[in-house]
Amino acid sequence: MKIRIVAALLALALAGCAQLAARHELRDLARTQVLVVDGAVVVAQEPLIVRRAAGDGKTADTVTWDLGTRGVLFAARNAITIDAFVKPLTRDLTPERRRQLAQQPLRDTSQVGQIRCTTNEARTVASCTLPRALKPGFYAYTIRLQRGNETLELDPNVMLE
Repeated sequence: MKIRIVAALLALALAGCAQLAARHELRDLARTQVLVVDGAVVVAQEPLIVRRAAGDGKTADTVTWDLGTRGVLFAARNAITIDAFVKPLTRDLTPERRRQLAQQPLRDTSQVGQIRCTTNEARTVASCTLPRALKPGFYAYTIRLQRGNETLELDPNVMLE
């Protein structure tokens, strides 16, 4: 298992270097890179951190994933789903509340219906709109990629500040 993790990290590093060398420009850092390494989905940033945009307080934030499919893999149906609020930001909690949460993890799905996720027509880029009404914290989400008849999935987290 450790070898797979090291291989995945090495592949991410090499893919980033190759992309920079080929384009001679910085990649779009607003897009989270998604790769498949040895049949496993790998997200370049875990957890994915979303800092709220400055503004009127009504503007929704958007998260974008570059699925990097290169014509072999495509976004599956419901490519990205935000599944549940799983943990508040710890800086906002009292020590007593932190202890309570450590003993009883959350899986609050009451807010996820407000989140809208879509893919582009080519199914190579996915994005989700996170309304301002969402409370800050960690949200579990699922990425689904399609390779032939096989669906590859990963369940990482996004941190909304």
